[in-house]
Amino acid sequence: MSNPSLKQLQELALGLLLKRLTDRLYSTIDRVYQDCGINFQGSWFAPLVSIAAHGSLSITELAEEVGLSHPAITHISKQLLQAELINESADPADGRRRLLSLTEQGQRQLRELKPVWDGIGETSRTYFKRAGHDVFKILQAFEQALDEGDLFADTLAAVNRNRQSSVEIIDFSPELASDFYKLNVEWLERHFFVEAMDEKILSAPQQEIILPGGAVLFARYQGKIVGTSALLNNGDGNYEITKMAVTSPYQGLGIGRKLLTATIEKFHNLQGKTLRLETSRKLKTAVALYHSAGFVSAPALANGEKTYQRADLHMTYQPTG
Repeated sequence: MSNPSLKQLQELALGLLLKRLTDRLYSTIDRVYQDCGINFQGSWFAPLVSIAAHGSLSITELAEEVGLSHPAITHISKQLLQAELINESADPADGRRRLLSLTEQGQRQLRELKPVWDGIGETSRTYFKRAGHDVFKILQAFEQALDEGDLFADTLAAVNRNRQSSVEIIDFSPELASDFYKLNVEWLERHFFVEAMDEKILSAPQQEIILPGGAVLFARYQGKIVGTSALLNNGDGNYEITKMAVTSPYQGLGIGRKLLTATIEKFHNLQGKTLRLETSRKLKTAVALYHSAGFVSAPALANGEKTYQRADLHMTYQPTG
């Protein structure tokens, strides 16, 4: 499959398109000011009009009014001060607060700019009509939608959904034995330590899990093995989920849930009777995942022994419905 072009990814290039249009508009408007012999820049328009409308504003108030960042407004205000269109003075009510207001030259500049702005507005309306849309209203509506939503959270959720859809769950094959070992050791060393029982199972998954009638599953993302889980056959239809691990850079993509679901499905395919697991209460995210999949707290094994030192929570699979 060939790589997509920029035109094919037009929604992703929206920011680039808007910047290109903004740069083009500012460049044209600045040429108009220059041709009219007026020392003014397009980026000064909103701050200067806002100061004129309110009489005086602090940098923070001006940033909120215009909708620009504090550093951006600070930069523009310095340019306006240098052009002697505004002045800065202490707030009579709070000497620590600086207020921006128009100078007499700024007032004259506003009067001089009015017919220029009228001409710019007239041309903008003509081009909107030519485009067949009221672009300004569309952009205002888009901005309102941004205000009412959470663009970062929504985008991140969509990205994760698309990344999750690219995750494949595959069965064990001998060449993946090293991945099984590495993924689990990485996880164990991050949260606990590698115990003797871990080493025994991880070093020989085919002998310890596959041959006795269990299964080892892997999560593959863009050709890379990023997670694994195992289903131990303890005999008489009793199975245990163990050795579930997702490598750190790929956590948060729902891979653990996908592995757990696939492992439970494997248990059903093997016509198992009971399914249990051991975990640690400190792994709050994992425990919540198990609960959501139908696992509930259960007594320890009949002999009272724990397979692993880290295991202080026993759970059994009791799906509802």
